[in-house]
Amino acid sequence: MRTFTTSCVFNESWEDVAAAVLRKYPNSHNNRVETIDVLDRQADASRLFLHRLMTTNWNIPRWILKFAGIENRAAVNEMFAVDARRQRLVHVSRNISFVGTIRVDETLVYERHPEESDKTILNQRFSVQLWGRPGFHEYFEDFVLRLNRSSMLKGRDGLLEVIARLKSETQEN
Repeated sequence: MRTFTTSCVFNESWEDVAAAVLRKYPNSHNNRVETIDVLDRQADASRLFLHRLMTTNWNIPRWILKFAGIENRAAVNEMFAVDARRQRLVHVSRNISFVGTIRVDETLVYERHPEESDKTILNQRFSVQLWGRPGFHEYFEDFVLRLNRSSMLKGRDGLLEVIARLKSETQEN
């Protein structure tokens, strides 16, 4: 298993970031998401729990997909826990396609910056594990990890794009 962790600070309020996280797709920085379906939604006075199913295609060379025995399209299980009172959003995702071959887990935690209330901290953890094909799985895990590192930057840019779009829509209304 390979794991990567990172963090960053958005110069945006937690409220703006949280709203954008839940509306992140579509954006011009990621065109791989095909569908998002809400499977369950529960809320109380200050918390929202959301369970979604996302269908996406992977940007992986065909020869790797064929060698690994997987397809280009994947289903991803997403769970969100949004706590407005604590100003904390936790987003956990795991692929549900190819579970006997590869597991990809990602956890993103967005929290209000403790010293600067107009900023948001993101802590992100990504892990990948591949089974079978001795000698190949280490290479493929490293490849997926490298691919995701570059996708993280695009994801952050996409989130900023959505924040700007939401702010613009709010000003228009």
